[in-house]
Amino acid sequence: MTKYSFASAWSAVLGLTMLGGCHSASDPQPAEQAAATAHVKPTPKDPLDSMAHAVVAEKTGAAVDLRYDIKNTPQAGQPLDIELAFIANATFQSMQVKFGAMPGLTLSTDTGPDMADVKAGQTFNQHVTATVSQAGIYYISVIVGTQSAEGALGRTFSIPLVVGNVAAAPKAAPKVQKDASGQKIQAMPAQEKPAKPK
Repeated sequence: MTKYSFASAWSAVLGLTMLGGCHSASDPQPAEQAAATAHVKPTPKDPLDSMAHAVVAEKTGAAVDLRYDIKNTPQAGQPLDIELAFIANATFQSMQVKFGAMPGLTLSTDTGPDMADVKAGQTFNQHVTATVSQAGIYYISVIVGTQSAEGALGRTFSIPLVVGNVAAAPKAAPKVQKDASGQKIQAMPAQEKPAKPK
């Protein structure tokens, strides 16, 4: 009876050991889980997210957006690199771009992308170099024209450039005048006095 009980117990131990070994082999190890997680690549960031939106001169017009990225600090007399991205929000037969610069601002080109058969969602990139003569606030005008079945439409954008430390313009000093006797008088702003009760 004792031999039978010992043999039965030993068989049970062996059975549990083999069962435990099979179960542990089928489970992934922590190192394997970490390796699998390390192979998961992050979603690439959209480069347009880091670009600024150009100011739209009017709400209506061609269904096109413009974003820009100024690559270096604006300085007088130094070329300024600007990356532009034109995003079509509709389908066009054609799209043309022209640039305009105010006095003191020089651009490397006056024309942009000239594309045919433009699809909604397409993005067109262009590099422009701008140079300013002196410190101040400048604007680049960007005119986008489109042709579609609905007709020709246009949209104007503005890209601001602040060059140098631009201080607020000083207030003009009050104009000095003379009265009939030649005495200097200083013009003061008019002030409205309350009417006296009757």
